[in-house]
Amino acid sequence: MARAHSLAVARVPEGGPLPRAGARRIPINLALAGSFCLLLLASAGLVLWLGFSTGFHNTAGLLHDKTQLTVDAIEQRARAQLDPVYQQVSFLAELVARGELDPLDPAHLDPSLRASMAAAPQVHSVLYIPSTLQVRVASRVYPGGHVNAASLDWAGEERYERALAEGRRADGPYWGEIVYVPRLSDGRDGVLLNVRAPVRRDGEFLGLVAASVRLDTLSRLLTEVGAGGGATAFILSGPDLVVAHPALVDGHGNRTVDAPLPGVREIDDPVLQALWDPERSRTPLAFQGHDEHSDGSDLEVYRVLVGDGVHVAALQWLYGYGAVPWRVGVHFRREDIGSEFRALLAAGVASVIALLLSIAAMWFIGGRISRPVRRLAEAAWQLRRGGPSAVAPLRGSRLAEVDTAHEAFNEMLAGMRQREILRDSFGKFVPETIAEQLLSQQGSLAPVTRVATVMFTDIAGFSTISEKIAPHAVIALLNEYFSALIEPIEHHGGVIHQFQGDAILATFNLPVEDPHHALQAVRAAQAIQACVQARRFGGGLELRTRVGINTGNVVGGTVGGTGRLGYTVHGDAVNLAARIESLNKTFGTQVLVAAETVALCHGAIAFREVGTSEVRGREHVVRLFTPESAERPGE
Repeated sequence: MARAHSLAVARVPEGGPLPRAGARRIPINLALAGSFCLLLLASAGLVLWLGFSTGFHNTAGLLHDKTQLTVDAIEQRARAQLDPVYQQVSFLAELVARGELDPLDPAHLDPSLRASMAAAPQVHSVLYIPSTLQVRVASRVYPGGHVNAASLDWAGEERYERALAEGRRADGPYWGEIVYVPRLSDGRDGVLLNVRAPVRRDGEFLGLVAASVRLDTLSRLLTEVGAGGGATAFILSGPDLVVAHPALVDGHGNRTVDAPLPGVREIDDPVLQALWDPERSRTPLAFQGHDEHSDGSDLEVYRVLVGDGVHVAALQWLYGYGAVPWRVGVHFRREDIGSEFRALLAAGVASVIALLLSIAAMWFIGGRISRPVRRLAEAAWQLRRGGPSAVAPLRGSRLAEVDTAHEAFNEMLAGMRQREILRDSFGKFVPETIAEQLLSQQGSLAPVTRVATVMFTDIAGFSTISEKIAPHAVIALLNEYFSALIEPIEHHGGVIHQFQGDAILATFNLPVEDPHHALQAVRAAQAIQACVQARRFGGGLELRTRVGINTGNVVGGTVGGTGRLGYTVHGDAVNLAARIESLNKTFGTQVLVAAETVALCHGAIAFREVGTSEVRGREHVVRLFTPESAERPGE
């Protein structure tokens, strides 16, 4: 060993440094491994910092979007509550202007006022105000909510004279000022928002059609926005008057005619009071990457200091409900939205600690993570190309985060498959055109008024037939019969709304527009007769179908309660079509068509006039025709 050592020393170049006694030398493999680990740590730290910065930015963006969506939801609920009232008033004014509704005949006017309130249950009252101020009003009476009609004499009252003068200057429907009315029809004081539509015929001003909505019903809607989330929604008018607030659900308190709305300082809401108090701390707040108005919206966000901590308030302008614009808003504790930032920060700290403790096993963990992430990316790509049916659920992983991502992906996949099944099966219970509109509009269709052709069908002598066969055979017979009639109705553009016993209600030109709706309806009736005459049902039964067709103004839209909605149509034209169908028994015909429908066919089909009939609820007799190809002599 001594010899070897001396040889080693002898080989050191002359003048070169000698190893110091006791100096620690690092093996080259350890130096290379340490350098690699340092480079890996620096690279991973840089990636982690970039990821955390991006995650912070994205989280801020999501919170901004969440705030914007909440404010938008308030606006949408307000518009959904008020816009149908505007449409109903406009519709009634048009009826009076066209001479289709006699405003001076209570027997003619009252049913229309009641019908408009049935179509818009949020309406408290509907009025016709003639220039003589001899008013006819329909209003809800509580408890029970039934509608009463009455006459009021407002002649000589200055505020109503001003309302008429304002209506004369108006070009169309408009929202009036918010008013306080003592002792409404329910016996309580109320604050009302009203919409008015001037009525003119041949250039002459006849009066106003008006409707009012209680503002406490709007406050009741706002309670649903913050339910369970700690948020408080509100609507303001002008700088500091409160239109709707959860504290006003039971009414606006002791108000006066001159001051119908409370101010923000009169509401039991410390955050709202602090927001408008110039002596309190109110700081504009902008989420990172989402400065005020940078996304095109007018959303304003503030940080408000109150006694119990820091709150965040967001406001946005709402126009169209009077001369003074509204502001919709919401406020909540900062902790309610700060949890995402704290979770993101905690995740970043945990990631750094995990990186420092696990650098030796980084390659192993990286491999274990990359494989399931690649599977998730491949599954997402397959989902994009082939839809949910082309993707198999992902297997679980021992890594909790990856397993959570896989579980979330699998739940999303199952939800998309259920949506496909829902879309396929929904059309079996709702007309396909209506189903598509409901899915695209989140389950609610706005009321639509249109001239449409209505068809009613009925099986002649069905009561006698049903008494002679078993109940299950009756259902089988109806299913076979309805299946046969669906094809010719839908082939000619009709939409079936209801199966009522053995009857069918269908419309043409509503909700799907068709300029030839009258002609299509008559052709559908001819096709129905040909189909029914050419086959036997229920194992050999010969059926005869009666059809009634009428054209007129029809209102279509979704109606129902919170848990269940249905699409239906209303209007005098619908009722008349049903009565025309029953008149087939009187005239011995299979198809009866009203004169309004015949006129719109423009000679494309030959008709024979079978006579006239008085119909209950109408002033004039109804002229009735039958298509010549629909006659069955001897029946």
